[in-house]
Amino acid sequence: MIKIYIIGLVILGIAIILNGLAAKIGILSWYDYLKLIMNKNDSTPIRWFDYAWLYMIYPFLLGVAYKLGDYIYKLINKFLPCLILLALLQNTTELQAQKKREFITIANTAISNLTFSYEQIIKKAKNDTSYLVSIVMTDVHPVTSKLLSFGGKTREFSFFTEKSLNTYQEQLKKALIAIDTKSKKPFLASGNNASLETEFDKENNRYRLKMTWNTMGTMESRYTYLYLEDVYKMIEWISTINFGKTDLLPVTSPAISTKLTDEIALAPPIEKQYKSESQQSGSNSTELAKITGKWYNLVIRNEFKNGGIESGSTGDYEPIRINLDGTWSYYGKRGKISIVPFSTLDVLEWKMTKEIPKWKLVFHDFSNGDGVGYFTTDAIGNAVYVIVKFKIYSPREGYSIWTQYRKS
Repeated sequence: MIKIYIIGLVILGIAIILNGLAAKIGILSWYDYLKLIMNKNDSTPIRWFDYAWLYMIYPFLLGVAYKLGDYIYKLINKFLPCLILLALLQNTTELQAQKKREFITIANTAISNLTFSYEQIIKKAKNDTSYLVSIVMTDVHPVTSKLLSFGGKTREFSFFTEKSLNTYQEQLKKALIAIDTKSKKPFLASGNNASLETEFDKENNRYRLKMTWNTMGTMESRYTYLYLEDVYKMIEWISTINFGKTDLLPVTSPAISTKLTDEIALAPPIEKQYKSESQQSGSNSTELAKITGKWYNLVIRNEFKNGGIESGSTGDYEPIRINLDGTWSYYGKRGKISIVPFSTLDVLEWKMTKEIPKWKLVFHDFSNGDGVGYFTTDAIGNAVYVIVKFKIYSPREGYSIWTQYRKS
C-alpha cells in the first residue's frame, strides 16, 4: 500500500510538470485533445508533434515516472530502518550525557511562593563546569481564565550569566524603591521571559509587585504577587551570589524607609492576593457597560512591515456590536469578549510610553484567531475609542490595527 502510494505521488508530480510544460510550449495536452474531439465545430488542426507527444513521449515519460517512484520507494525501504536506528542512538547518547552531568546546589531559599536556587553544573565527559540561578514560581494564576491550563501552576526561569542576574537585581531594586516610596507611576521592566510591574493593591491597601512569566510555546502566561518584604528578601539573597564560584558573598541589605516588620505583619495570604484580580477577570460587567453598543469603523491601518497591505483608511458602515452578555457580533460573525487587566507584556508589545490603558479587550475568534486591543476614555470615564489588533489573510498574513468610534 505504501509502495503504491509513493509511486502514485511521483507519477502525479511528473504529470503535473509535463502538462505545465506542454501548455508553456503550445503542445496539446490530453484535456485539450479530448475537448477538440468532442467539439465538432472546432476546426483547430492537430499537428503531427501533438500526436507524437500524446501517444509516444507523454506515456513514455509516465512510465519513467513509475520507475522513478519504484526506485524512491526502495531507497526509503532500505534506509528507513537505519534512520530510525540513528535517531534512537542519538536519544540514548543524550540520555547518557545527562547522566554524566552532576548538579550541585550551592545555595537555595524560599520566599513567599518562590523557590530560589544557585547551582553548579559539572559535565563529567567534557570536564566543563557552569552555573545557574533558577527561580521557580508556584501557585501562580493565569493571566486569562481558561478551561485548560497548560504547564500547571508552576513556572521557572533561569539566569546563566552574571550580567543577566545583575540586571534582574537592579530591576528588583527599582521596583523596591517604587513600592517603598508608594510611587503612583508604575515601574515596568521585562527580560528572561519574565516581566515586572508595580501596582496598588486596593484589596489589601498597599503597593505590590506583579511578576509575570510570559507565554512560551503551549505554556500559558502566569503571574504572582510580591510585597515589599518579599522583594527585599529577594535582593538580599541575590546579593550573596558570587556567580561562577562556590563560595557566597556577605548579605547586602537594600535601604528602605518603611519598617519591614510592619510590612510583614500586613502580608496577605496567597489566596487573598488574587481575590480582587479574579473579580476583575473575564467579562467585567462594569467595564463592559462602558463599551456596550454599536461601534463604527473609523480607520483600518495595516502594518506593511509586519506582512500587511500598505497603510490606508476605509469607511466601513457596518457596526461591530458589543453586547451586555459579554459577546460581540460583526458581519454575521459572533464571539465572546473578555476584559482582563492590561499587563506589562501588553505595554511592551504595544510600545506604549504615555497613557497606559487599565483594561485589555480580547475578541475571541474574531479574524484568523483572537482580536486583542483596549479602549480609551475621556476625562469623566466615558469610552471614546475601541482599538483592536487582529490578523488578516490578504495579501499575506499580518496585523491590522482597527480604530473605531461609537455612533449614537
